Amino acid sequence: MNALSLTTSLLTHSLAWALLYSLWQGLLIWSMLYVLLKAMPNINARAKYYMSYASFTALFLWFADTWMTEYQKLKGITVYITQPGIDATTSNTYAVKTISSAHLQSPIVHRLLPSIEHYFPFIILLYSVGLSFMLFRFLVNVMQVRTMRAHGIIQPEQ
Repeated sequence: MNALSLTTSLLTHSLAWALLYSLWQGLLIWSMLYVLLKAMPNINARAKYYMSYASFTALFLWFADTWMTEYQKLKGITVYITQPGIDATTSNTYAVKTISSAHLQSPIVHRLLPSIEHYFPFIILLYSVGLSFMLFRFLVNVMQVRTMRAHGIIQPEQ
């Protein structure tokens, strides 16, 4: 296993774990924001905007921290594998960094997601397609706003 494929594998696995963890992290942050907004129904739109913006920022920072933590966790694990040599009297020992044993230490993850690592490339692909779609949609909306501005359509008075 060469260094590039090991690094790619580490990045892939750490990103996939971070994406999976971000699901419950996002749900937790959204729940806190929802409760906070319901508890204060009479606050102005600017305060709601700043609270929502802070929530998204917190989610991004928590995701980035989780990704770096997972990468560092996976980076330091080495397993030694012995394979038989060409003849019966020799054997070759290889030091291979593995990525699955870091999460085997967590019994909850191991019980709930025993074979999820096989789907990591698909999870990352699905996330990338969704992200690309949302970025494309955002760019289309920005272009529509520019077109409206260029044709003299202005914001209604408040």
